[in-house]
Amino acid sequence: MDLVFPGELLATSEECVGGKGVFEEDGRLFAAVEGKRSLDSRTRSVVISAPLQARPLAAGDYVYGLVHDLYDSVALMEFHAVSGEGERIAQHNNYAYLRISEIQRGYTEQFRDWLRIGDVVKARIKEITSLGIYLTIADSELGVIRGFCTQCKTELEQRGRVMVCPACGNKEQRKTAVSRA
Repeated sequence: MDLVFPGELLATSEECVGGKGVFEEDGRLFAAVEGKRSLDSRTRSVVISAPLQARPLAAGDYVYGLVHDLYDSVALMEFHAVSGEGERIAQHNNYAYLRISEIQRGYTEQFRDWLRIGDVVKARIKEITSLGIYLTIADSELGVIRGFCTQCKTELEQRGRVMVCPACGNKEQRKTAVSRA
C-alpha cells in the first residue's frame, strides 16, 4: 500500500470497481481522500490513516469562494472549504455554482444587483450532485466579505448593505455577510 492524495488517478472503471474513499469520473477512479491505496482483487479503495484524517465535502460545509463568472441564473465560483479545528476536508473539485435563487430569501432579479466578478464570498454548500456542487449565501452570515469597485478596482469598504469605494466614492450594493460577534 502506498500513499495517495485526493484527485489522484487509481485505475479505470474497466479494470476494477471503486471502493471506500474513491470516486468515479468519466470512467476513471480517483482518490477522494488522503490515505493508503488498497488493491483488493478488483476493488480499488483508499484507507484513511490516522494522522491524515480527512473527510469529503458535505452539504452544510462552509466555503470561501471567488466569483469567476456571472450568467443570468447562475454564478461560477472557485472555492476552498473551511476546515474546523482538528479537521481536514478533502475536495476533488474547486468549482461550484451559485443559483440566483440562493442569493437571498425572496425574489432576486439580477446577479449584478448583489454580486460582481472578483468578489470574495463566504458561502455554504447547499447540495452536491453528479452535475456539480451548489452553494447558498441566503443566510445572514453569508455573502460578500471582500468586494472591489467596478470603476477603479479599489477594495470597497462595507457600510451596512452598501459598499463604498474609499478612492473614488462610488457606492455599490452587495449581498454582504453580517458578522456574528
